[in-house]
This record gives sequence, C-alpha cells and structure tokens, in this order.
Amino acid sequence: MTDIKKLHEMVWELRAEINATWASPTQADCLRYSVTEAGEALDAWLRLHRQGDARNHFKPAVASRVLAELADCAMMLLSAVGPEWGDDWRDFDVFTSLDDICGFVGVLLFDRIEMDPHEILHIVSGIARYPGMNLETELDARLVKIRAKHTSCVEVL
Repeated sequence: MTDIKKLHEMVWELRAEINATWASPTQADCLRYSVTEAGEALDAWLRLHRQGDARNHFKPAVASRVLAELADCAMMLLSAVGPEWGDDWRDFDVFTSLDDICGFVGVLLFDRIEMDPHEILHIVSGIARYPGMNLETELDARLVKIRAKHTSCVEVL
C-alpha cells in the first residue's frame, strides 16, 4: 500500500524549498500539466508496444519512461491538491490501466470546478498500482533532479 500522504509531503516540501525559482502553478494549471504528463506516459507506452508504427520523432522505447512520466503526472496531481489537505489520506484500491489513468486525468481537468481532492488521490493511487511502479522511488528520483536544477540556480544568484 502506498503512503499517499508521504508522497504529498515530498512534493510540497520541495515546492516550498524552491518556490523562489520554481513557483507552483495554479490548481487548474497543475491539472493541465497532469494531462500532458499522462499523454507523455501514453506516448511512451505506444512506442514500447507498437514499435512498428511510423512516428515523427524518434524516442527510445523503454518501459522506465512510462513510469517516469506517470511519476511526473502524480507530482502534478499532488500539486493540484495544494499544500494543505486534511487527514483523509485513503489509498484507494483501484484501476491500474494506463487508459483509465489518462481518462480520469482528463475528466479531472474537465470537471475541476466541482472537483473533490479525493478524485485526485484516487488517480494517484491508480498510478501507484501501475504494473512495475514504485511511486515513492520514481517520484523521489524526479524530485531530486528538480531540486538539483533549481537549487543550483539559487546559488548562482
């Protein structure tokens, strides 16, 4: 079972640390970015499973890219929840298909006016259960890269 609260804390600890050089997007923009990251995960999956298809741009077909893009999607979803969220950190036993993840992320963007943060946590749980995913490890790797990039910018100033 994934500790969704811990993942949220990881994301918002970094966001607080580097806010001066990498400001947090609005909730709506976080959801927009999550859609792009879900699409990149789907692109990576297609490249892996349909290698004979003609594509405009070459990108290596590797399973780790699907996981990395899903981790980016989870980061943006956890960012959309905001820095403060109550005590209800359920880990939902849910879907794990990439099609479902992409579809639900799109619905979130479409329905964001009436969105319940539980809907976001539901999708993050689905990402955490994606085959081969260790979301804490993947997310940590992404956050380490972001921290290194943005803290080096602060030191130069």
